[in-house]
Amino acid sequence: MPLNKENLIPLLELSYYLNFIIFMGFSIAYWFFKILNPAAFDDFFYGFDNPIGTSLFMMEFSAVSLIFVTFKTVSRKTKIFIYATVALALLYVVMTFQRSFVVAIFATLCYFVVFKYKIGIKMILAVLAVAVVLSLFLSNISFFLSSDRMAKFEKTMEFVEKLSKNKNILRTQENKDTGTIGIRIIKILASWDKTKEHIYIGNGIGTFSATIGDEGYKYPHNIFYEFLYSTGLIGLLIFVFIAGKIFLLCHFGIKKIEDLKLRAALLSAQLFVVLSIVVLQFTGGVMNIFPNTFFIMSIIVMTLNLYGVYKPENKK
Repeated sequence: MPLNKENLIPLLELSYYLNFIIFMGFSIAYWFFKILNPAAFDDFFYGFDNPIGTSLFMMEFSAVSLIFVTFKTVSRKTKIFIYATVALALLYVVMTFQRSFVVAIFATLCYFVVFKYKIGIKMILAVLAVAVVLSLFLSNISFFLSSDRMAKFEKTMEFVEKLSKNKNILRTQENKDTGTIGIRIIKILASWDKTKEHIYIGNGIGTFSATIGDEGYKYPHNIFYEFLYSTGLIGLLIFVFIAGKIFLLCHFGIKKIEDLKLRAALLSAQLFVVLSIVVLQFTGGVMNIFPNTFFIMSIIVMTLNLYGVYKPENKK
């Protein structure tokens, strides 16, 4: 089905209903195991997908639902039902309590404020500085309040010190005691020498797990380092240039849209893109999340072209 103004609403409806079917399937299974078979809940939840993948889908479902209800004329009952499903999706995100999503949601809200209001670069830098200081302060408090977190942090530092002496330490089970953050730090540090060996052209996509000796850990949990390791500086710079250019086309193009409904819909999609980009700083991306994010940005640009924002006559 080609993308044109006549097909835009049918395509949006199809996207919403497909996401809704997946959402309902997950919801039924979730509460079945949560209430009727709690002993098997963890196996179901982590077998379905990791918490980040689940939370990201819920945010995507929320964005698609809001876009759908913005464009489509529906009854009051249907609108209430859609808002209720969005609230439930956000509840799932809260229940998984992913630290990366706390940061991502905060960053998305900051982007929304910057998009909606004329804020100078000095104010943006000031807000970021306050956010960084506040984050460090809160994280330090959490370490002191949790002896388990402190123990994992100390264990991580021990492994970092041992890395320069014995790289085979990564092949032991002991590093699992450092927690998820500690494991990520250790794996990236362990792969740095290999990264420097092929700093310009990279080591190839999918080779990270072989380097750090863990087949279950297939990516470094940071999109920029993932491109640096896999494709080198050349691939990283190409990625940053292409993704950055498309993102800016979306950002400034949406501002030119006069139709308020269309602008609100495209902004919802762009907010999800911002959320995904931040999440990609804490998880893998080349083979899963990143293509979906890139696809959504491409759809935004295509829609902007459809409504004449970037047509040649508008550039004169």
